[in-house]
Amino acid sequence: MTQYQIVAKRTNELGEKEWTEFISSFNTVFKKQFTIDHFKTKYFGSSFGYSVHGILFHENEIVGMFTAIPRQYNYKEQEITIALGCDAFILKQHRKDELFLKEMANVVTTKLQTLGVSHFISIPNKTAYPYWKYYSGWKDIGTLNYFILPLRVSKLLGKYAFLDSFSFFGFKTIISCCSLMPFSKKADNKAIHLKRDQNYFGQRYTSDYIIRIMSDKSSFVYRIYNEDNIRTAYLIDCNPVTKANITLALKQIIEETRGEIDVILFVGKIDNPPFFFFKVPQKKEPRIQPFIGLSFENYMDSDFFSMDSWEVSLANFDNR
Repeated sequence: MTQYQIVAKRTNELGEKEWTEFISSFNTVFKKQFTIDHFKTKYFGSSFGYSVHGILFHENEIVGMFTAIPRQYNYKEQEITIALGCDAFILKQHRKDELFLKEMANVVTTKLQTLGVSHFISIPNKTAYPYWKYYSGWKDIGTLNYFILPLRVSKLLGKYAFLDSFSFFGFKTIISCCSLMPFSKKADNKAIHLKRDQNYFGQRYTSDYIIRIMSDKSSFVYRIYNEDNIRTAYLIDCNPVTKANITLALKQIIEETRGEIDVILFVGKIDNPPFFFFKVPQKKEPRIQPFIGLSFENYMDSDFFSMDSWEVSLANFDNR
């Protein structure tokens, strides 16, 4: 298939024509209406100031791409870069070789290895997961969980709207009371966690996110979405992930949104959540979130491929 070519490029190496072809192909595959500015903000907003893309060209036109976004992490006593693999696609009419997707990823990981990046993570969808795991050599790290605060129960049950006032004010009162309790603020430090400094907050989040940093350096980040007419506040990041900080975050989100949300949702890992922040049963989860990784240096594999070693939430990814 000599009319096909796979090339690795940095974000700043993409020309105007390539951006136009990329956005057209991406929106066609995923049935979205994203803008070029959306992706420029996302891809330039990495710890390197750019991302790396494995591009599938057909007769000099973009018909597929795989992207990795570098982000800084702390691993025990050292700082490392871990790249997020995301936004992989190939136009349907060009899915002629099962190697294309793997080769697109390979040119990206090869390029990033020359820049000192040896570890990669991703959350593939249900269709892509078997390909990355069984065909491309990525391995399971774990599965992210859902935690929910159902402020208006009718939005989840589809009935009993008369209970909404009781549930909203009930949970608001419980959380306000619990915020006064002497929950421990001491975090169980995980081996691998995001490096949260000024650069991180500036690179990872746009103005659509609400960032709250406290005087003791604890922090949380949230963003509001309308999910099938359910007004959802996603608790994107919470640091440290303790009962005290989660309670504070939920209380402040409720106060700041002034009754305009129906549920608060966290996707990730919480070892010891507050009793009112319910873990969603797996069979009720809207989508399974498999957390996978790829390693080219085995010095940290025992931690890297262990969910217990990670402090992880939607902050680590790009899907919210």
